[in-house]
Amino acid sequence: MDWIHIKLKAKKLNFKYLVLAVIFLIAAILIFFRFPLITDNTMEPTIKKGSRVAVLKHTNISKTHVVRGQIVAYRHSKNVAISRIVGLAGDSVRLIDNYLFVNDEKQTKLDQNDLRDQLFNLDDEISQFHLFKESLQPVDHWVLLDMSASFEKRNFPKDGKPLIVPSNSFFVMGDNRNLSIDTATWKIVNEKDIVGVPLNVKN
Repeated sequence: MDWIHIKLKAKKLNFKYLVLAVIFLIAAILIFFRFPLITDNTMEPTIKKGSRVAVLKHTNISKTHVVRGQIVAYRHSKNVAISRIVGLAGDSVRLIDNYLFVNDEKQTKLDQNDLRDQLFNLDDEISQFHLFKESLQPVDHWVLLDMSASFEKRNFPKDGKPLIVPSNSFFVMGDNRNLSIDTATWKIVNEKDIVGVPLNVKN
């Protein structure tokens, strides 16, 4: 009987430790991660609308911790938005005929429209989109352009002068270029508003 009593006591202890471990794990996930739901298509085809993104929280994101082309999560109003960093503090950024210029260097953009598989499961009518690979050193990433008549050429800023990214800030853009400018997600983001970096997203 004593031996049975000892075994039951050991099982209770093991169960207790298991419960504590699960509670600790859940707490750690809540502390270090966020899981925003992507409710728009500004980052398509890289991140599709309806996706759930795992974001590792950072408290010390700064110019020394990021590179151009990196995808970041940041506070936007009361929500968390996801965009790609195209300009660091001090960079000049502009768009001419849908080509991105960073510090007056034209970023390479290669036609990849034959890879239509990348466009599957989009809510939009994919026939109107053209697919590119943009080389935003050191990151190569997808760019989606709406090639309907009203979007054939797009320039930014509209005054023709390059945007100079302020100190302690980043300039971010969505990969769905024509759409994202219309939804005001091309913007300057302060370092303090960066939430973290998505983990389950590939360029």
